Order: sequence, then C-alpha cells, then structure tokens
Amino acid sequence: MKLFSEFPRPKTFHCNTDNDPEGKDHEELLQSRKLKELQLDDVGAIGYNPISAILPEGFAYFLPRLIELALDMETKSKSEAEPYLWAFTIQLLPNEHNENKFSLLKSKHRKHICNVLHYIKDNNASFIIDNCFEEELNEAINTWCI
Repeated sequence: MKLFSEFPRPKTFHCNTDNDPEGKDHEELLQSRKLKELQLDDVGAIGYNPISAILPEGFAYFLPRLIELALDMETKSKSEAEPYLWAFTIQLLPNEHNENKFSLLKSKHRKHICNVLHYIKDNNASFIIDNCFEEELNEAINTWCI
C-alpha cells in the first residue's frame, strides 16, 4: 500500500531481546520476513505472536501486510484455524504493553485503519457474531475513528 510506503524497514522490531527468549524468537522471525513474505501463521496466534510487543517502526512497516492478511477471509492459520480478523482487531487495541506501538501513524493512516475496520464490520457480520468479537471490534472502531 502506497499510503504506508513512507515507513522503511526498521533495523530492529523488538527491544530488549537479550533477556527475553520470546522477544528474541519474534525478532528473528520478523528479521527473516520481507513485507510481502509475512504470513498468517507468523502473526495469527493471539497468545504468541510478534505483533503484540512490536516497536512502532516495525508496526508501521508491517501494517499494510497485516491489513491484507485481515481482509483475506479465505486463508486459515494452521495454528488458529480461522481468519486473522479477530487477532488483527485485538492487535489494534491499545493496552499497557503496546501503548507506543501506534505512535508513528498520522491522521491519514488512522483514517485508513478506521475505513478498514468499518469495512470489516460491514462485510463480515456473521463471522464477527459467530466468533463473539463485536465488542472488541466496536472498541477498535471507537479508538481509531476519532
């Protein structure tokens, strides 16, 4: 996506990987992937994925691919056996572990994310209801569409 082309590939995706085996694993994974090479199985698991604690530079760099993965309702994660929509929505919610993750995004990026979230809501109602994440999606919309 041209909109995000201003964000170059960062040298580092995670901080403090020396004392954090999980962070080190995540750093190695992301270092091994170019933007278009990032796969659903790399990021789809909620409990163990490299996006949850990614640095702002890494999040901005990989965000166009994350959006593509979220909108692909056909591909299923081997580990989660479902599309990436729910995990993507959760990863867009601010929390104490990622409060800085979104800091590089400008209003044009936030507007695009808002549009993506509305598209998801408007075009995947049965999936959202069946997987019980209406509340999280509405919270994400309220966060990004201000």
